[in-house]
Amino acid sequence: MSDYQIEVSDRIATVTLNRPEKKNALTIPQLEAMAPEVAALQDRDDVRVLVLTGNGDSFTSGADLVANAPLIQEGPSGQKRSLDAFHALLRAVWNFEGPTLAAIPGVAVGFGFDLALACDLRVAAQSSRYSQSFSKIALVPDGGSSLTLPMLVGAAKAFELMYMAPLFGADEALRLGIVGEVVPDGELGARTAEIAARLAAGPPLAYRLAKRNLRRGMGMTMDEALDNEHEAQLQCLASSDVMVGIMAWANKTTPEFTGA
Repeated sequence: MSDYQIEVSDRIATVTLNRPEKKNALTIPQLEAMAPEVAALQDRDDVRVLVLTGNGDSFTSGADLVANAPLIQEGPSGQKRSLDAFHALLRAVWNFEGPTLAAIPGVAVGFGFDLALACDLRVAAQSSRYSQSFSKIALVPDGGSSLTLPMLVGAAKAFELMYMAPLFGADEALRLGIVGEVVPDGELGARTAEIAARLAAGPPLAYRLAKRNLRRGMGMTMDEALDNEHEAQLQCLASSDVMVGIMAWANKTTPEFTGA
């Protein structure tokens, strides 16, 4: 079974992350296969709306640290390949010109949190949970959230979520404006379909132009944000702290970071 699925129906493309036994954690080969397919949806006349979701009880827990570790340990070339793979998917979602919707059934942490933030709209199940968890393993957020998160929650709260990396639930995400709507777990699919259908029936040219104008008003572009994050993440990946953090995460111990 594929670790992702892309289905097109009624002018809606639905991308489903499909590693439920791993909380839909993302691997580099998976990203490298998926990103071009998601990007290609932009050129299809039968697609007006892009929906991202996850199979099972997770949106995505972000990077699969175990599966991706050998590549990261290769050094600069492997680390660059890893970042390029994640950024390719992020750009494919961000650059989709029509409306985008994240349907969040469960955990959306690390890059999963950032991927949800890259969508225009977010609807969440009551059991969903969120964390900007990068600092726990001595990394920086690298999915464009240096742009998207402060726009949603303000700079002060963005610093708090980045530094402290709390795990919080759907009601707090709604209060902060991170998600636009919270529904009972069993109603997420139906509500997602309802919102997507309404968007697909809307005026595609007006939507595209409105989205472009909103983006222009943001100041920094996504490409600039990702370039900044790429440079910072490579520095973090070259440090000793990142392996300390990953080993502590794997062993469920408390890391002792040195800054080296």
